[in-house]
Amino acid sequence: MARQPPRAAATALLALLDGMQQQWLLDPEQNDHPEIIRDVLMVLFGTRPAE
Repeated sequence: MARQPPRAAATALLALLDGMQQQWLLDPEQNDHPEIIRDVLMVLFGTRPAE
């Protein structure tokens, strides 16, 4: 999968963070935020960050 241009990646990350914050406000125990972020970074950049 090709890497995304920096502007598109930044826009996607901001949208992700805004959506995750809204979900957290509705139910703080519902989501595994670190895992979601790792999955999205893999889609955007083609690699998962080290844990």
